[in-house]
Amino acid sequence: MARVPLQTAPQEQLAQGSEVQYGAVAVEPMKDVVSDDIKNLGKAQQKFGKALNKLDDELNDAEAKKLSNDYYFEVDEAKNQYTSLKGADAVKTVEVNGEKMTVFEQYQAKLKGIYDSYEAKASNDTVKSIFRSKASVHTKAGLNDMTAHSLKQQRDYLTNETTQEITNSQNDAVTHFASWNNPDGLFRQNYAIGLAKIQELAQLKGWNIDPNTEDADGNKIGISEQYLAEVEKYNMAIVKAVYKGLKDKKDHRGA
Repeated sequence: MARVPLQTAPQEQLAQGSEVQYGAVAVEPMKDVVSDDIKNLGKAQQKFGKALNKLDDELNDAEAKKLSNDYYFEVDEAKNQYTSLKGADAVKTVEVNGEKMTVFEQYQAKLKGIYDSYEAKASNDTVKSIFRSKASVHTKAGLNDMTAHSLKQQRDYLTNETTQEITNSQNDAVTHFASWNNPDGLFRQNYAIGLAKIQELAQLKGWNIDPNTEDADGNKIGISEQYLAEVEKYNMAIVKAVYKGLKDKKDHRGA
């Protein structure tokens, strides 16, 4: 029986470094896809939020512009109503709900009521703030036009009434023409009142009646030609009427 020789060591020698190595092995980490998804979602939500905010801003702006445009038309309509009034009708005192006020104040209150009604229509504070800013421009413009009209009509009213007083004094003087030669008679009294009213008219119209008035260079500007023309017109009207009255009475002593 053949015998296998006992071997206590391997016959084949392992090359150095070929043995199994149990040292540390490089491990590639897993990519954190969950965190990336969260970041991307956050960015998307931010963009969406900005888009929503932009839409809100646009909606607020559009609503405020709509309110402002409608408000403008109502303010303009009220302003035109007031500026169509002339003379005393524009400045007289009226009674509204038991309270006395000028017509100008009445229309001021009307503008305030229009403003309040439109401000109350704003759906939020942002719209209300934008509307207030825009409406203030329309309100100021309307009030400026109304104020200018009021001042002009007030001056026209006073001018017209002063002119009427001149006519009244002229008529009263003519009515009492028979006393033309009496220094204390009604003719002379009314005639003098008329002359004084012509001076008031001159002041309203800016006519100079002082012969000593000087310009910026120290030169006398002289009495206004408009004033002199008004006095001449007044005198001629009275002289003609008195002459006619005396003639009709066959009294030629003063004619």
